[in-house]
Amino acid sequence: DADDSKASQARAEIVKWTLALAISFKMHTRVCSAGFCFGKLDRETKYYLDWDRMRLRGLMSPAHFEKVDAALRILDDHGHVVEFNPDQWLERKGPSDDEPEEYDVDMMPLARQSVFLMFYMRDELLRHMNEPYGFKERYFSTFSILTTE
Repeated sequence: DADDSKASQARAEIVKWTLALAISFKMHTRVCSAGFCFGKLDRETKYYLDWDRMRLRGLMSPAHFEKVDAALRILDDHGHVVEFNPDQWLERKGPSDDEPEEYDVDMMPLARQSVFLMFYMRDELLRHMNEPYGFKERYFSTFSILTTE
């Protein structure tokens, strides 16, 4: 019936945000030591980071991706944020020799991608809370407590 269809859609959306959160943690581990501690990423790490960005882009709308990706501040030689272009990335086969050897990483303390993704997941849960097909408040309260601590 209609409620089963809505419930399936709601579960798929929650799984989507959960996968995005897992990818975000993977990205954070790629950047963590070299990037956030020392402010530099090598060419190969940047390539794999872009691979993860591509995976994230496939899970969310362009508007959501733009906000989440803005939290990852990789800089060029002039201090400008390196924009991620999914269309150009699809044609790559690996790190290119045309790219810089190293990229700077903005080490300013900012909200990381995982924070944005947890809020999106929380919003998704709120949207379906107390619907006949959705998540009841007893399930939501546990998740809400975990994401606000």
